[in-house]
Amino acid sequence: MAFCTNCGAPLSPESQFCSSCGAKVAQHAPGAGTSAPAANPEEQDIQNNRAMGILSYIGLLVLVPIFAAKNSPFARFHANQGLVLLIVETAAYVTSVIFAALLGVISRMTSAIIGCILYIGIAVFAVIFIVKGIVSASKGRKDPLPIIGGITILK
Repeated sequence: MAFCTNCGAPLSPESQFCSSCGAKVAQHAPGAGTSAPAANPEEQDIQNNRAMGILSYIGLLVLVPIFAAKNSPFARFHANQGLVLLIVETAAYVTSVIFAALLGVISRMTSAIIGCILYIGIAVFAVIFIVKGIVSASKGRKDPLPIIGGITILK
């Protein structure tokens, strides 16, 4: 018997679409695709929570996987990475504002120039980390982010 590669539901031999999820049935050589879907719970967790992993890196949307996918190790890993990234970004922006304000006492022009440089630098690193996290989650991997990847807030 053949099984849907998308949801694992049993398929009749003449099926062109899965009756359970509606996915198009891939045409395989005889005998191919007739084994039952993988029962690996980790792979199943990744398949079910890939979107939650991606949401983890989009600012405050990190709260969605934190509360909606509490029992998923994959979603928790990426939610932790996204939460740490959000905290570090926020701290960096606040620090840069304070630093620019302190420089403003000396000169407003100096404050504006240095403030812009700091904002651009933080934004570039944030985008790099966000893209790296989203790519990792979309590929179903648990790659830690550079520099901050070892920090654990969520267990």
